[in-house]
Amino acid sequence: MSRATALAFTIRKDALVNVRTLSRAAAAVAVLSTLAAPVARAEDAPSIVELARADGRFKTLLAAAQAAGLAATLDREGPFTVFAPTDEAFAALPAGTVEALLAEPAKLRHVLLHHVARGARVAAEVTQFDAVRTLADTTLTISARGGAVRIGEARVMIPDLRARNGVIHVIDRVLLPPAAAQAEPRREAPDLVQLARSAGTFGTLLAAAERAGLRETLTGPGPLTVFAPSDAAFAVLPGGALEALLGDPERLRRLLLHHVVPGALKAGQVAGARSLTTAAGTALAVDAREGVSVGGARVLTADLEARNGVIHVIDRVLLPPPAPAAGARDTRTSARFPRLEATNLEGRPFELPGGLDGELNLCLIAFRQWQQREVDTWLKALEGSRASAVPGFAWWELPTGPRMGEARERLVDAGMRAGIPERAARARTITLWTDKPAFMRALELPGDRTIQVVLIDREGRVLWRTEGVFTPEKGAALEQALGLPGA
Repeated sequence: MSRATALAFTIRKDALVNVRTLSRAAAAVAVLSTLAAPVARAEDAPSIVELARADGRFKTLLAAAQAAGLAATLDREGPFTVFAPTDEAFAALPAGTVEALLAEPAKLRHVLLHHVARGARVAAEVTQFDAVRTLADTTLTISARGGAVRIGEARVMIPDLRARNGVIHVIDRVLLPPAAAQAEPRREAPDLVQLARSAGTFGTLLAAAERAGLRETLTGPGPLTVFAPSDAAFAVLPGGALEALLGDPERLRRLLLHHVVPGALKAGQVAGARSLTTAAGTALAVDAREGVSVGGARVLTADLEARNGVIHVIDRVLLPPPAPAAGARDTRTSARFPRLEATNLEGRPFELPGGLDGELNLCLIAFRQWQQREVDTWLKALEGSRASAVPGFAWWELPTGPRMGEARERLVDAGMRAGIPERAARARTITLWTDKPAFMRALELPGDRTIQVVLIDREGRVLWRTEGVFTPEKGAALEQALGLPGA
């Protein structure tokens, strides 16, 4: 069971549910429950403070907020997400802890802000991420253990108590920030470079930004959103790729700007978008069906806030589409993969081209059964190749034919499925039953007497093409199109 589904089963009738993160059955239950609840206008809903007071389980929390000077903020400003410990949670603290905190308003304020995140994050959104940044400039981990959702070390007892200026998630213990963080006075918010350096896991990214001449951009007024690969993400690039990038500042600059989006986009804004336009003029597809992925990279930690933007930590380096050669005609938009609905031989539906798993997708298009021999030459060459290690790169077999009626198409699909014992091969094989002449015109294919091989991005733009059996020369050209250095 996913974290979102586990939490969704406890959502009350008045919860706002992100149905995309639930199973079909759970989504149906959630939608019906939501429709059954009376609809209140946002201006009629209580504030966070009013909601907590009316609930009756947060007397200690409210008294602490008053003592720390936060009650008015939580009553009138926002939106905020509050992870709210009950009176029982405060009572479980070691003897004298509450009294000691009440005697030190600055320390108390820091502890309380450790329970508050910016934005109204409902359960379905919270559980899409591995961590959340708080107003205390600290990080709370998000995890699922034994069917329960935890924020830090606290268990979420009741999610989605909605107020007009945010949302409360009830938790079963008080969250104490790291001791060092409590002791430090509040400083001016860092810029993006300072924030990345303080994290200690972006040394390669910062060195690359310096080499590409982007330091001034990242320390300037902004605001910018940075999808930041960690040092571990850079470490899995193919051998020699990073060195080649550092030796080519212009190409490095374009790759790094492919990770930057103008504006300070918080997690909810990113998850709600289908595509983002980067500072490099390229597009990043967003997928929020299971967690949040941007350009094929998974967002590990969201909303690290700087004074000039926000950082979202991702698990891989994003590869931009190849730039057109100087003086050459930019042919990337002259041919596009048409929008089609299709199903692979495992029964998984796809919306092509955006629904393909890769950021860059190599399509092996065959029109006749005997052309499978040509396809196999590519499959053999790709397995274990340098290209196969490129983050965000995937390849697909696309048997293509004219529409024959649903019954006959299913019969042919069943025959192909029976003839392919390997599950991975069935998963990457998507049959296209379509208007064949229109399909070939859209992709500007020269003919169907041999297989056509096209590299496309998530928008369907053709970035590179060839035809026929694999040769080492074609393999080298593909690696160049993927941005790999010469062997």
